[in-house]
Parts: sequence; structure tokens; C-alpha cells
Amino acid sequence: VHFKAFQALGCSVLALCWGSVSVSWPLLTTKHIRSFRRQCPCPHGPAASWVCSLQVNWSYSIFLHLSEYLQHTQLHDHLSLSLSLSPSLSLSLSLSLSLSLSLSLSLSVHYSAVATNASVLSPLPPSPTPSSGRLLCWVLTSPQTLWTRAKHIVNTWGPRCDTLLFMSSKQDLLFPGTVLPLATEEGRANLYNKTMAAFNLLHDGYLDKADWFLKADDDTYVIVENMRLLLSRFSPDKPVYLGRRFRRFVHQGYMSGGAGYVLSRESVR
Repeated sequence: VHFKAFQALGCSVLALCWGSVSVSWPLLTTKHIRSFRRQCPCPHGPAASWVCSLQVNWSYSIFLHLSEYLQHTQLHDHLSLSLSLSPSLSLSLSLSLSLSLSLSLSLSVHYSAVATNASVLSPLPPSPTPSSGRLLCWVLTSPQTLWTRAKHIVNTWGPRCDTLLFMSSKQDLLFPGTVLPLATEEGRANLYNKTMAAFNLLHDGYLDKADWFLKADDDTYVIVENMRLLLSRFSPDKPVYLGRRFRRFVHQGYMSGGAGYVLSRESVR
């Protein structure tokens, strides 16, 4: 088949998206493929143009890469590659390998989309997040970093928790979040006392209001959706403790506080 004659016929069919177009390798070279893609417009109309363009681009990319790869294989004379566009805007890409007169191996990839309804442009609904129970996130902060660090949690990942609490040595009623005061002093030397005071407060006032308790610092960013997906594999009625082991070479079970950790309701109990 002469390429110019094939191109004229193929372009007219593609412009109408009616009929079928098939090209086979090694009948056409890479140069011909690029020229065919550049000179053959898709049909008019937003839905039809989008679908046709998507399929042509998708098939062209696969067709081009496979064609270039097959030219360097030792099975060059036994391979055939074809690409077709059907009347229903379906694209088929097939690869055939013939080793003998009686043995053949074929691989085909098929993609289709019908441009008769504008709904083809609508995105798929998001996958439902597995149920992990009620998640309480409590953030260890301080009066010095409440407005410079903690406030960004309120505006980003914090609202994705079922309950969001900030623990500080001083309450701030102007802060756009719940700040619970702890009867401790600030400073790195008092982190243990501050953490234990926070857990005592959670145990006494929030144990029956959450299934999971996530501890974070005010400079921690949490992808809550991933956290919920992880927690969906565990039961809050069992003593679960998840996090990053602080020091592997120390024989203890503490998790890194800066990276954050999660305790189940039973663990807090």
C-alpha cells in the first residue's frame, strides 16, 4: 500500500471518526507515523475530539515505542505490529510473533471509549476510604510556636481528623483551634512530663470519644487518608502501638515523637 494513498484515506476516516484505520509495522516507518499523526485531525465537538485525541495519542505512543524496539530484536522478520481505529472510537494494538508455520503467539491491547455521551468526560468517583474508626489527633505545641507552626495544621491536615486538639502549657482562647493547657513547664527536658500529662488528659476526658489517638508535633505533616487506610487493618480494641522505632540499636519499644505515633483506644486505657 502506497503511504500517500493510505494517508489520504486514513485522514478522511479519522476526520469523521467513522470506518476503521489500520496500520502495520514494518509497513510504515517512524517518520510516516509522525506525519500521519500530525496531518490527521480529530473530529469536531468537545467530547468526540477529546476521546479521539486521547486514543490517538495513547496508541501512537505505544505503537511508536514498540516499533522502535522491535526493529532491534533478532525476531525482526517474524514480528508484526498493527494499530486500528474502529467506528466506535475503539483502538486496538496487537503484536504477533510467528515462529513457524504451525506456532504463533499474539498479544493484543484494546482500549475503547464511546463519544456519544458527555459523561465520558466526567471523572470517576473517588474510592471510598476504608473505615478505621474515630481518629483523634493531638499536637504537642508551645506558646512560642502556636501561631507560627500549629496554626498551619488547622489550615491543612488537621481538619481531616475527627477530633483535633493542641496541647500547650498555656491556653490561648484566640487561637482557631482547641488548645488544652497542661500543668507543665516548656522545654526539651520536660517533654516526658508534658507527654504524660497529655495522655492523662486524653484518658480521663476522651477515651470514649475516639478509637485511635495520633500524637504529632506542631511541625509534623500527616496524610490522614493514608493513616486511616493503615489503621483499617487493626482493631482499636487491642493494644496497638504504631510508629517509627526511635533507635534500633537501643533495646526499647519507644517510637519517634517527632515523626508521630498512634495508639489504639485499648493502648491508652
